[in-house]
Amino acid sequence: RLMISVVPRNHDGDAVTDEDKIKKYTGSWCKLDYIFINPDMKKAMEFYGTTERTTEEDMYKQAIAHELAHEIWKYQLCGDCKDGFLQKAKDLKFDTPYLHHIDDDDPDEELFCEYLAYRVTGVWIRV
Repeated sequence: RLMISVVPRNHDGDAVTDEDKIKKYTGSWCKLDYIFINPDMKKAMEFYGTTERTTEEDMYKQAIAHELAHEIWKYQLCGDCKDGFLQKAKDLKFDTPYLHHIDDDDPDEELFCEYLAYRVTGVWIRV
């Protein structure tokens, strides 16, 4: 289910109050069958420096696909399949501004989600 919220969530669904995480928030995946999407995408676009390279519509498409990709990573794919997608992303030298700001998240999972979002939407927000 999709929820529109200016408040980012952690994987348990609890509100995130850390200002550093709020300012870069585009969306959140929650293991309670929800994804949360920020209704103020312009603020995130400014944080990532993408206002000149992408549109709000493309940011929304990418954010929704990225958050749904977490569900696929967590519950749908075996390790070999994940490894295949990761290798394709690495072969392409796939990179996005978001991948430079993942903090303590799993870098492989975040790369997978960014790359799968690109494959589904065709939106690659380049560095």
